[in-house]
Amino acid sequence: MNDVIQIQTIGELIHQYRRESGMTLSQLSDITGSHKGTISRIENGDVKRPEFETVHPLASALGIPFEDIVERYIEIDKRANSLQTILQTVIQSGNIELINKVALKFLESPSEDSYSLVERLYTLADAIEDKPIRLSLYMLLIHYSRNHGMMLFLAKGLYAAYLIERDDFTKLKATYDSGKHIIHYVNFLSQEERISLYYKLGVHAFNLRLFEDSIELCNKVLEEDPTDSLFKVNSTGILRDSHYYLGNYDLSEKYSVQYSKFNHPHVKENVLLLEAALHAKKGDVSPRNITTSISTKYLWRKLTTPCN
Repeated sequence: MNDVIQIQTIGELIHQYRRESGMTLSQLSDITGSHKGTISRIENGDVKRPEFETVHPLASALGIPFEDIVERYIEIDKRANSLQTILQTVIQSGNIELINKVALKFLESPSEDSYSLVERLYTLADAIEDKPIRLSLYMLLIHYSRNHGMMLFLAKGLYAAYLIERDDFTKLKATYDSGKHIIHYVNFLSQEERISLYYKLGVHAFNLRLFEDSIELCNKVLEEDPTDSLFKVNSTGILRDSHYYLGNYDLSEKYSVQYSKFNHPHVKENVLLLEAALHAKKGDVSPRNITTSISTKYLWRKLTTPCN
């Protein structure tokens, strides 16, 4: 193992593993499809910076640990495009520690300006389906952007990380507190991102029964959103419900009227449910309203507890 650690170059590493396996250049060439002359030049050091696409199948055929090849390669090749190719391969391995190591080397590449590299890494991270890997890259980008004064990307990273972390229901309060911190950078977000952030934080606050926070945040949605989007519709409904739970029944009724004007599914049904609840709070116990209140009690509880 110590001999492997002392090896400094990729060529020396490939040469040692090939000799230890008893494999000839021709055999390795047949297995990988690489010309044996190319393999020989890599082993001899004639090719100082072999392409990763060439080295990777050689390493796999010889059983060289993937991490050993990657860590040596990122020390000799500083080109952004090469490092991105390696990063995309490393992402498939699921090794988060190694992914972050390669990603940081990518951000430090001298072949491109830092702003462009951060933007490229965000685009790459956004396309990753695996949430832990995506979150890990966002956290790296947040740290890098903060240290380099890139406020736009700091805001975008915090926002993207929040959208993932808020799904962990075991940390609802902690995630909400970190999410509210993003408001300090909200002006660096697009209008669409701001509306989404205010709405999601408003729902988050509602589910934590922080109704005053929920009212403040959902009012921001109404201020920012000039359309009748679902964000605006649901925010109006949350304003209605938050005021109801705070005992502000006149305000709750006011927002119920606004809510009733939206032409979206479930709006009419939800308006009727609130009317029944308000009748009960105001002491209107007519047989019709009693029946409505009892029959819709369970549905009312579900519909007034947003979860998205």
